[in-house]
Amino acid sequence: MNKWLVAIAFSVLLIGTVSFDDAFANIFDKTEYLIGETATLTFGSTIFDRDSNQVEILLATVTDAVNNESIVINLVETEVDTGIYTGIVTFSLGLSNENARILGVDDSDHVVTLIIRLPNDNIVGIEQISIIQGEPFAVKCLHTPILFQPGKDVTILAISINEAGSPVVAEKIEIWVDDELVSQRLGVNFLRHIHMFDPESIHTQFSYGCRVIQSDTDIFSGWKAVFFIPDDFRVDVYQYVGNQKNSIDLVFIPDVDSYDSVVDPDFFRDVNTAIMIFLNEPTFFLNQDKFNFWLARDTGSADGFTDATGCVLVPPSNWDTDYTWLDAGIVLHTDKLRDCFESLLRISSADFVSPRTLVHESGHVPFGLADEYEDGGHSVIKPFPNLYQTQADCDNDPFNSGKTCRKFISTAKDDKGEDWFTSDPAINDVMVDRGNFQPLDLRRVNWFLDQCDNGDC
Repeated sequence: MNKWLVAIAFSVLLIGTVSFDDAFANIFDKTEYLIGETATLTFGSTIFDRDSNQVEILLATVTDAVNNESIVINLVETEVDTGIYTGIVTFSLGLSNENARILGVDDSDHVVTLIIRLPNDNIVGIEQISIIQGEPFAVKCLHTPILFQPGKDVTILAISINEAGSPVVAEKIEIWVDDELVSQRLGVNFLRHIHMFDPESIHTQFSYGCRVIQSDTDIFSGWKAVFFIPDDFRVDVYQYVGNQKNSIDLVFIPDVDSYDSVVDPDFFRDVNTAIMIFLNEPTFFLNQDKFNFWLARDTGSADGFTDATGCVLVPPSNWDTDYTWLDAGIVLHTDKLRDCFESLLRISSADFVSPRTLVHESGHVPFGLADEYEDGGHSVIKPFPNLYQTQADCDNDPFNSGKTCRKFISTAKDDKGEDWFTSDPAINDVMVDRGNFQPLDLRRVNWFLDQCDNGDC
């Protein structure tokens, strides 16, 4: 197991004189993190709480002193007048991404400095955490090109990943095609295989799977089928793992303003990126054998959400005739807009740039999760909601026993001024800030996925 010791120094710029003990001595929620894991930062001092009538925000600059990498994150007051501020940062091998609150780290000893910026005096403290790669937990298994063409070569990629979804070295990785072991390698975190089909055979379908072997643990992705679909159908297949009763069927729809056609190479490239993002979510890659991915042969339109128009999202014109068997459609676009969903139409929009937008919108459709922030889409979807209309409903749910139900007041047009309640946190939540799935979210999503095992997808 590879491990690095990371020294965390934080400098707090205060408005007056304050002793170090007045702030929380332990900024990070744990002392050890996996590569790819998200850390929650909590900082508190009454000195910062200048306005007792509103939630305040501090800016923190997190810097990797060795690589001179920095990102700025928000530390948001937990509620009005608490003087306690929280934020998140994800440690990842590779480049930093400030929009996604990702700080790139490398495999050498390094120091990360956390600076919370406010006027006047400052105070410095040091905190040390360990970052580890962890052990193989699952294997991601994908192929390109997105659109299979009989007789053409296919590249299959197997990636060994840890519990946080980041690549990790495995003792052995294998790739199988049609029940035959076609490639294997020792001591790597990924394996790529180009499978060459005989052009004379006009191979119209094949199946593949990926395996990771670590000590006594054998991890298999499940079989994925790829096949050619005749022109009179309205979808192409990217990955087929099982029938409709046992699988969730998701179709990617090209936005008419973002792509030239349904066979635009840029659309295929972006679908590939989107599926990689989708399967980076641990909850989804652990259930990759329950997702069928399709590509629409018709266009849709995504113009986003505004207060004036609401959600402007148009499915293909034949959505209610040729696509009724699908669980959800995702209108993929390249425009800068606020993505949204229409639950009755079973569609949402997403781009491939914002790493967690696709996961957030999938929380809505097909899984039925509500937004857990003020100006979102609020509802109670049973069974196992992640949002409640009353404090009593939240408190009386046995699942919330021992937890605190927080309240927020809607600022959305449809329910402005209404109170909503949840026991999930106000930060690092996929339905708040596109963070991780939290307990109430997971309860609903896991119940939904369990229906597939029962043949009720």
